[in-house]
Amino acid sequence: PQNPKTPKPLWEITEILKNIFYAQMDEKTKHMMERYQLYSSTPDADGILFTAGTAQGIAYERDIESKREDRLFNDHLAHLFVGERGAELSEFFNISLGHHFKVDNFHMIWTPVRTKYINDTIADWITAKQGAKVQVTNLGAGVDTRAFWLDCLKSSEKYVEVDVESINTFKEK
Repeated sequence: PQNPKTPKPLWEITEILKNIFYAQMDEKTKHMMERYQLYSSTPDADGILFTAGTAQGIAYERDIESKREDRLFNDHLAHLFVGERGAELSEFFNISLGHHFKVDNFHMIWTPVRTKYINDTIADWITAKQGAKVQVTNLGAGVDTRAFWLDCLKSSEKYVEVDVESINTFKEK
């Protein structure tokens, strides 16, 4: 028998907390968590795992925003990069973050605001350079397409995107 003063191993505490949290979830959230576990270990048809696949969820949300009358930007290419998991990953983001922040569709609100903020920051930076040659590097670019639709980037000398091989391959298709 374990000494009551001996702390439980971290993995055991983690399992206990996971079981308590899981018991409090509704069926839709449980389903999404099961899908997350599957996506974390199983690549999709394009060889993309969950971490890189989050780009597809973001593309789905940029596409939704681009179709709005009062849109913050128009990413007319986003629909091309949603992939087979984009809508479901977006739903996962919205359920998990909505649960955490107590705001329905939190990620659907966050993605357009984040995209607009990045666009404005890039535009301000390029404008501040007053016609000087600029190069832009997008680290962890995912399936970002702003190089094709953000007007201020037309004046950049070079635009480079960096991401994992599976995303770069998916984007080239």
